[in-house]
Formats: sequence, structure tokens, C-alpha cells
Amino acid sequence: MPKKTMQPTEEELKKMSPEQLLELQKQNCIFCKIIAGEIPSKKLYQDEHCVAVLDINPASEGHVLLLPKDHYQILPQMPEEVIARMFVVAKELSHAILKAFNAKGTNIFVANGAIAGQRAPHFMIHVFQRKQDDGILTIPAKPISEKDLMTLKNHLLPFVGGEKQQVLDEKKDAQQFIEDKKELDAEIQEEKEEKKEETKQVVQLKKEKKSEKKKKRKQKIEDDFDKFDKKEKEMDDEEEEIEKEEKTIALDLDKIGDLFA
Repeated sequence: MPKKTMQPTEEELKKMSPEQLLELQKQNCIFCKIIAGEIPSKKLYQDEHCVAVLDINPASEGHVLLLPKDHYQILPQMPEEVIARMFVVAKELSHAILKAFNAKGTNIFVANGAIAGQRAPHFMIHVFQRKQDDGILTIPAKPISEKDLMTLKNHLLPFVGGEKQQVLDEKKDAQQFIEDKKELDAEIQEEKEEKKEETKQVVQLKKEKKSEKKKKRKQKIEDDFDKFDKKEKEMDDEEEEIEKEEKTIALDLDKIGDLFA
């Protein structure tokens, strides 16, 4: 038997903190009691985040209720990781129902708030099979104009993060632009350094060529001087030879003169 709890007065309710009110809701929540095992149920699955039980008032055979283990009344109160896990489990339950009942389809349904058909103060995901013409969840078709669709889009966009996403996209684009500019600047700097190095090499090559030309000119001058010295020596040698011949001729003339004297 579930434990009975004393209900606080209206005055006591006014003095309660949000945490105390939440705890009171948990104590009075039938589904929290089912999860805790205080009320019997036909459990099909459970993990650290959620529990799946058979609905005692099924929309169709094998109707499953998937409940978060912690108490949350509506979807916006739930942590992202719990929502993510529950919908992964809902997918697995849907697949199991399709196979078990040879069903042609399933509904994965959430009633979020009393006006949307939520009758229990505990969030849940309904998973149940569908058959042809079963009349469950018949949604009437209401045509809408393109103009009205655009008006609705513009009205909803700020509330679903459209503007925020646009700002994020713009920031991302700006960040990408900055990164691209940095990369481009780095490439330009690298090209400048390469050109600078090439200029150094060209200047060095010019210096080497100029130095080589100087060496060649110096060598040519030295070679010319060597040739001049050699020529001058040859001329000196020829002059000495002529002087010797002149002396020899003079001696011969003196000898001839003596013969005729």
C-alpha cells in the first residue's frame, strides 16, 4: 500500500519554498510512487534516467508510458541529457512494439501541459501501435496560405533560437574570417620572407659576379704586365745582341784596317 501523506493547509503552501513545493509534488505524484515501487506496475524497461511501464488505460494494445525517474511536470523543466536519453529509449520501444505486434506504425506522443491533454503532473512519452482506420489521434487538416505561413515563421523564429542562431552563425563567420585573414597574413609574410631571401641571394650573386669580374680584370692586367715584361726583356736581349754584333763588326773592321796599313 502507498504511504499516506498529510496535506498542507493553504497557509502552509504559501510559506513553502520552490524546493519544498517540488518535494510535495513528488510525494503526491502517482507516477513517482510507481517509479519508486510503492504502486505496482508492469515495468518493461528502466535505466538511470527513465522507466517504461504499460499504460493501464491503453490507446491501443501494448501502449507504453516512458517516465523520467526524477519528477518533472513538463518538458521545459527537464535537463537536456534526460530528454535525449528518453527519446533514444522511445525509439527502441517503438521498434519493439512494431516487431512484437507486427504493427504498421507507432505514435511517439507527448502531451505537454493540461491544455494539450496532459492529465498527470508528471512528464511522460506515450508510445503505442497504430492500425488502419483506428481513429486514434485524428488531426484535422487546415489549409494555410503562404503569406500566413511566412507570418507564423517570423513570429516563431525569435522564440526557437532563430535570431540567436543567426548571431552565432555571424560570429562563426566572423571568427572564420579572422582565422582566414590570419592564415592569409601568414602566407603573405612567408612570401615576403621568401622574396627577401631571394633578394639576398640575388644581391650575393651579383656581388660574387662583380668580384669575379674584378678578379678577371686584375688577372688580365697582371697577364698584360707579364707579357709587357717579357716583351721588354726580349727587346733588351735583342739590343744586347745587336751591341755584341756591332762590337764584333768594329773589331773586324779594325783588323781589316791593320792589314791595309
